[in-house]
Amino acid sequence: MLILKKWCESVQFLEVLEMSSSKYMALLLPPFLLLLALQNCPLSHAANKSAVPVNVGLILDFESPVGKISNTCISLALEDFYATHNHKKRLVLHARDCKRDDSVQAASAAFDLLKNLEVEAILGPQTSQSAEFVANLGSRTRVPIISFTATSPSLSSTNTPYFVRTAQTDAAQIEALVAVIKACQWRQVVPVYEDSAFGAGLIPFLTDALQQIGVAVPNRTLVPPSPTNGDVIAGKLDELDGMETRVFVVHMTHMLGAQFFRKVYEKGMMSAGYVWIITNSVGDMFEFMNASDIAHMRGVVGVKTHIPQSKYLKEFTKKWGHRFRSDNPGTEPPSELNKYAIWAHDTVFALASAVERVAGAGGSKLFAIRDRNSTNYFQTLGTSPSGKDLLDAIQGTMFRGLGGEFQLNNGQLQSGAFKIINVVERGAKEIGFWIPGFGLSKNFNVKNEQQNKSSLDAGNVLNGSVTWPGGTREVPRGWAIPKGKTLKIGVPVPRSYKEFVDVQNNGTAVTGLCIDLFKAVVASLNYTILYVLSPFNDSSGKMAGSYDELVYQVYLQKYDAVVGDTTIIANRSKYVDFTLPYLESGVSMIVPVQPRDDNAWVFLKPMTWPLWLTTGAFFVFTGIVVWILERGNSGSEFQGPPSEQTGKVFYFIFSTLVFAQKEKLVSNQSRVVVIIWVFVVLILTSSYTASLTSMLTAQQLQPSVTDPQTLIRNKNRIGCRNGSFVVHLLNRWNVDPAKIKMFEHMETVADALTKGDKHPEGIAAFFDEIPYIKIFLQKHCRKYTMAGPVYKNAGFGFVFPKGSPLVSDISRAILNVTEGEQISKIEKDWGMSNKTECLNIETEKISSSLSLSSFWVLFLITGTASLGALIIGTISILHQYNKRELGTSPSVDSEFKSLRRKLLDFVRYFDGKDLTSLAFKNRVATVDGNQTDAATSEYQFQVQSPMSMDVPSVLYEDANFTDQDERSIHDHLQTRENANGNNSNSLLFLEVLEMSSSKYTALLLPPFLLLLALQNCPLSHAANKSAVPVNVGLILDFESQVRKISNTWISLALEDFYATHNHKKRLVLHARDCKRDDSVQAASAAIDLLKNLKVEAILGPQRSQSAEFVANLGSRTQVPIISFTATSPSLSSTNTPYFIRTAQTDAAQIEALVAVIKACQWRQVVPVYEDSAFGAGLIPFLTDALQQIGVAVPNRTLVPPSPKNGDVIARKLDELAKMETRVFVVHMTHMLGAQFFRKVHEKEMMSEGYVWIITNSIGDMFEFMNASDISHMRGVVGVKTHIPPSKSLKEFTEKWRHRFPSDNPGAEPPSELNKYAIWAHDTVFALASAVERVAGAGSSKFLPIRDRNSTNYFQTLGTSPSGKELLDAVQETTRIKGLFSEFKLNNGQLQSGAFKIINVVERGAKEIGFWIPGFGLSKNFKVKNKQQKRSSLEAGNVLNGAVTWPGGSREVPRGWAIPKGKTLKIGVPVQLAYKEFVDKYDAVVGDITTIANRSKYVDFTLPYLESGVSMIVPVQPRDDNAWVFLKPMTRPLWLTTGAFFVLTGIVVWILERGCSGSEFQGPPSEQTGKVFYFIFSTLVFAQKEKLVSNLSRVVVIVWVFVVLILTSSYTASLTSMLTAQQLQPSVTDPQTLIRNKNRIGFRNGTFVVHLLNRLNVDPEKIKEFEDMEAVADALTKEGEQLAKIKKKWGMSEKTECVNEETEKISSSLSLSSFWGLFLITGTASLGALIIGTISILHQYNKRELGTSPSVDTEFKSIWRKLLDFVRYFDEKDLTSLAFKNRVTTVDGNQTDAATSEYQFQGQSPMSMDAPSVLYEDANFTDQDERSIHDHLQTREDANGNNSNSLSVLQ
Repeated sequence: MLILKKWCESVQFLEVLEMSSSKYMALLLPPFLLLLALQNCPLSHAANKSAVPVNVGLILDFESPVGKISNTCISLALEDFYATHNHKKRLVLHARDCKRDDSVQAASAAFDLLKNLEVEAILGPQTSQSAEFVANLGSRTRVPIISFTATSPSLSSTNTPYFVRTAQTDAAQIEALVAVIKACQWRQVVPVYEDSAFGAGLIPFLTDALQQIGVAVPNRTLVPPSPTNGDVIAGKLDELDGMETRVFVVHMTHMLGAQFFRKVYEKGMMSAGYVWIITNSVGDMFEFMNASDIAHMRGVVGVKTHIPQSKYLKEFTKKWGHRFRSDNPGTEPPSELNKYAIWAHDTVFALASAVERVAGAGGSKLFAIRDRNSTNYFQTLGTSPSGKDLLDAIQGTMFRGLGGEFQLNNGQLQSGAFKIINVVERGAKEIGFWIPGFGLSKNFNVKNEQQNKSSLDAGNVLNGSVTWPGGTREVPRGWAIPKGKTLKIGVPVPRSYKEFVDVQNNGTAVTGLCIDLFKAVVASLNYTILYVLSPFNDSSGKMAGSYDELVYQVYLQKYDAVVGDTTIIANRSKYVDFTLPYLESGVSMIVPVQPRDDNAWVFLKPMTWPLWLTTGAFFVFTGIVVWILERGNSGSEFQGPPSEQTGKVFYFIFSTLVFAQKEKLVSNQSRVVVIIWVFVVLILTSSYTASLTSMLTAQQLQPSVTDPQTLIRNKNRIGCRNGSFVVHLLNRWNVDPAKIKMFEHMETVADALTKGDKHPEGIAAFFDEIPYIKIFLQKHCRKYTMAGPVYKNAGFGFVFPKGSPLVSDISRAILNVTEGEQISKIEKDWGMSNKTECLNIETEKISSSLSLSSFWVLFLITGTASLGALIIGTISILHQYNKRELGTSPSVDSEFKSLRRKLLDFVRYFDGKDLTSLAFKNRVATVDGNQTDAATSEYQFQVQSPMSMDVPSVLYEDANFTDQDERSIHDHLQTRENANGNNSNSLLFLEVLEMSSSKYTALLLPPFLLLLALQNCPLSHAANKSAVPVNVGLILDFESQVRKISNTWISLALEDFYATHNHKKRLVLHARDCKRDDSVQAASAAIDLLKNLKVEAILGPQRSQSAEFVANLGSRTQVPIISFTATSPSLSSTNTPYFIRTAQTDAAQIEALVAVIKACQWRQVVPVYEDSAFGAGLIPFLTDALQQIGVAVPNRTLVPPSPKNGDVIARKLDELAKMETRVFVVHMTHMLGAQFFRKVHEKEMMSEGYVWIITNSIGDMFEFMNASDISHMRGVVGVKTHIPPSKSLKEFTEKWRHRFPSDNPGAEPPSELNKYAIWAHDTVFALASAVERVAGAGSSKFLPIRDRNSTNYFQTLGTSPSGKELLDAVQETTRIKGLFSEFKLNNGQLQSGAFKIINVVERGAKEIGFWIPGFGLSKNFKVKNKQQKRSSLEAGNVLNGAVTWPGGSREVPRGWAIPKGKTLKIGVPVQLAYKEFVDKYDAVVGDITTIANRSKYVDFTLPYLESGVSMIVPVQPRDDNAWVFLKPMTRPLWLTTGAFFVLTGIVVWILERGCSGSEFQGPPSEQTGKVFYFIFSTLVFAQKEKLVSNLSRVVVIVWVFVVLILTSSYTASLTSMLTAQQLQPSVTDPQTLIRNKNRIGFRNGTFVVHLLNRLNVDPEKIKEFEDMEAVADALTKEGEQLAKIKKKWGMSEKTECVNEETEKISSSLSLSSFWGLFLITGTASLGALIIGTISILHQYNKRELGTSPSVDTEFKSIWRKLLDFVRYFDEKDLTSLAFKNRVTTVDGNQTDAATSEYQFQGQSPMSMDAPSVLYEDANFTDQDERSIHDHLQTREDANGNNSNSLSVLQ
């Protein structure tokens, strides 16, 4: 029969040949004959008969197109392989049908294949969702699961090592998709994907790749895979149409894709402006889509897997086509072979080849683990003995298959190239390729595949080649204003400065510079924007709030944008995006101007008061030091009476001011001091002159205040514009709010400034922004000026929502407008021209006074020198004193002298050196043989005894129990408990009361009595007997901490519920152990509970990954699966309707995490998460939320959950350390977290600069972590679920603590409550309550579906008849108040609550704040208004200073750092071509100007330096003036100065003539010449004459100071005049140069050449320059020609106005500036003259009274008395130095009369009375004076009344 069949087939073939044309005969005959030969060859049949069969399972959906084509390919591949290979083993396929979305059916099929057929490998299942559980099953049985269709990246061999993917993962196409998006320069993309494991698997990888190129993902849209979801799709499309983004990446199956695009077409969204990009899940399946479906997709762009063409592929395709028709009658094969068919073929080849190389394959049975009859089904499967060898053999297989090179990397087929396709009318058109390592290309064969396409213009591949939706060939911009939407643009309503925005007619007319500029910008766009200007005003027409509030309206989505004079500041940029600034700005202050200070004390301004006082203090200090040092030496001139010494020393030291000191110095120490001091004086006088010069050089109109801090210190009133952000700046400066005054109108500002701070309505200064100040000064420039520093900001910008695509387009348009002439016209129209009548407000302000901080080193030098010399001198004197003491004979009591007595002796010794004075060297004074010093009393002080301090007793506050106190009580109770037994609760409680304060008794006693009552209440036991049992399963990991605490809570919850509720049914729990990571074991436990116990609900499983399959199982059997631990957001009731989560989803904490990140203003975050369903479930939600606040996620790091992955974690951390981002969000279990942070600590990544944020998966489990683990986490910040405290929770916790040790012997209960235990309690309460309301619960059995003896085990489970009612009852349970809070389920999930913000410190987790739903971050949980959105407040205050970050810092880390060892490649502008920077550098730093053309390629920061284009021209030289030296001072000042020279000379002459020994005596001519020579010598500080009178010394000191000020001021004024001359430019208008066709130069390589071209400059007249020296030389040569041009156009040298960019010439110094100085010297001179005159009159009167009265004395006329006084005054000439040969004898000694200055203090000897003691000494006591007086009286009696020597001694 077989031969007959073959013969018939050959006959049929011959008939075909006969019917064909002759030209095919030669081609078809040879292969036909070869086929016959092979068919009749006995070799292959012999081999097949002896081949060992190897059972292999095949799980596919045979009704799907992929299943059909793959099945045919697999059968043909097996035939081809065994026809061409010598084989000893043969694959025997066992196919099982499985619907593509039924993971339970796939698991059942795999279980059947493994248990009954003991297959050694399984091909399939078809979908990723089904493959996940089967892969886990394969890993458990060590059977390779090989899939050529499950392409989701979420499946990998990392977690399921026996899973092999012989297909390209969906992630392989990411680079191709991103290349298309990057080439088109789209900035935002929205993924639209199927809501399944297949759909969601791609999105994290796509989002990461888009983040890398700066493309935002503002939203994600999930489409349910149900085939009847047309209305749902329509709703999703309406959401998409309402977005601005118009670029959508669609990732779904081709069947759902056809349905989706049909709705897109119906919605009119396949029109111009939309961009639809499909992944290869649709692109590879076009051959299975009908023409109408493709017609709906015209304009779509996408990727398609590229299959390299080959001869073998072509032949196989033809063969496959024939076989497909026979396998699928009535179905035409697709036009080309599908990728899945090709991968199926290569998979079979690889598996068949691998089986041949494995010795144990075929013939062996699986090793059984347990009894095959066990109810735990999956435990009976056993493991494959050859599975590991077969797995290795498959992964090592390499060959060239139908799809190209077959090679597996990490259990996955290596990636290849992709086609870029465009759907047109006839189908998918190929427009290019994406090639690995190259990028986009129009052709597949490129010359250099290693050349990176990103350095070229990849957009050329798409430009003009693609037909986009709507038929356009131009690349869409990628966003649009939603249809029918008119942008509502808010505009401010200012009361002043209407040049910027002017709202009139109640908002119907809005004009202004900002409005005109915005209209010009919008008009320059290549698309239309519909908008309406909406004034931000209230019902009265006034502005409805501040500018901050206006900006915030955009954040609240009340406005789409804001246009106006809105300043770009950092705080506002947290909520909105700004365009590039269109107007420069900054903050400064307006103050009243005052003409240059005519204040009489202006000469004091060059130095500050501290510097003046310090200088004066050092004058005095240095004088005292010199005096002390000189008094210690014989022959010094600084000795004599105290008044004489004082006058001389101060005259000497102040003479150093002009370097005119005359006295000789004896001590070397004093000489050193004076030398250094003279140097200091030289520096000070020079600095004074320089400072005064600087002051006078500054502009003529000086501001009244130059420093804002002066206003703040003086508490002056300050003004600012109402609604401006400037008020926040003033608040940051700590300005008293009461001193801040708001203004609406600028007219009132001018009035308030004029009134000044002293007026109640006045202000000292007004703070505002530079543009407003410019307008204000245009009108008020003569009275007011800008002063103080300019506090820079970015300037004025337009406001848009975060992430708005309009920002980049508007910014680029702003550059285009501002670079052209349009901006100048707009500014001119609104009176904003730069030229004004007033001085430029940016000219240099008055120089600050010299401060002490500039000279403290100088004073330190001179102070150190003086102090050092003083110490040396003092040591020398002490040495001499000690020598004298040792030389004297010791007295009896000398050894017992007190310290005070010794000190007095030393002072007397020091003062005794006056005895060797030059004036008194023969005088011996003895007073009782002792000298005493009254001043020593200053050393007498009372020593206060220290206060006796009472140490207060520490009062133990009961509310503040410390941990130690608590441990003490705990240890005590534990001891008593061990002694009395575990059940003695009452005794323990009473002992606590006994140890506590009385106030706790009232609190603790009632619950204690209630506890006793409940424990002994028999009600519950009676009720239990009659209750109907309801079987409920419980699946937990019995070894985990969660199970230990949850199990106790569940049992206690059941007891409490049935003790307090009247119940007819009772839950009966059936617990099953399931390891936390074993989804197969969880499935086995669930099957056991459902099949054997017919449970009506299952609590668990514990993990999200395990719960997913069990939830599908529950949906199949209609049994509610209730989990209080599976928190991954990937689990939901959408796809598994019988799944209920009575826990908060992990996504609930997203807002809290994002609030922390936002408060700290970090811009990039890297998630670090466990590589599992639990870990990955949170990431898409976290990424979306971060995108919403503009935070990028540049990378993700997956950590495998293996317990022995220390090396892997170390490698992952090395990768993190190389990133710039330093903010990491860690989401993993607490056990993996402990291991992870241990490695972080070892890697020194828990140091300053790093930020680690943990989710509540770790934050809620601190009580289960040991101290060493926590110590590795110091500095970590995170969130923790907030458990609201309550009385019932506290009572239940205490009960649980007592029960826990009995349930878990040897285990201590955790120190803190755990959320899972509380959720377990509430879950039991909810379930028990729901069961009571379901009539059928507890009495019904499952309804069977099929035969119970079926080999498809899951088909035998049946369904629960009461499951739907129970599901609804649980979800509607809202009346109970749980321990957590109000128990309420929304969409099958527990509603979210608040979170704690925690910080890990040394002692554990410290609570630093809360995140409250609807409010945000708060330091306290109880807030006044929880509905107030916290984002409008400063949420950062919650964290600032409260957090201890890694490394111990309290300052918020900046969140990024340059990785160690990495050097940024920063381009600097040397090359001429700007575009070369784009791809070769990480950044460019330099003098790069922001211009529109450059912004097409790169992004610019906000400008850091203001810029613009101007021109450099030669200046005109200054004219010389022969009489310029007279200009520094006015004529009145010259005359006044001369007058005071004469006046001061006369005063000195008068004062000196009153003193004996003065040099100012003699003949009149002598006196006149000497006094004028002396006083005019002070002009150069060269006076030589010695002054005798202290009064004249004072006069001269003051006068010398005045002369110094005058000469310094003259120098400063002349310097100012010569340096501040106006430099006039030779040309002021560029148009003049252009009209005259002059040559114009520019710097080579700059964009200025484009500007010159726009100005229509003749290119031949443009010259390039490389260096500025050449520019200067060229300008010099061009000077003559420029002068001719200037003369031609009548531009005279002299102009009435001053150029606004230069300073005015300084004015001459006037008398009004120095009258205070003359007042000082005049007062000093007049005062000294009066005192001297009174002194002489007093002497004259004494002489008159001492003579015998004559008869006519009493009747002398006034005239006679005046003549007598003049004669008396003239008699002093007798002692003039002109008569220095005169000798005066005193006690037989000859002394020069000139020395009398040391003896009489200027008094005539004729007027001296012996008794009067003229030696005024502060240290003389009354007793000393009386002793000297008595002694002198005795000498007078002995020698006679006329004894001159006695008088002299007196």
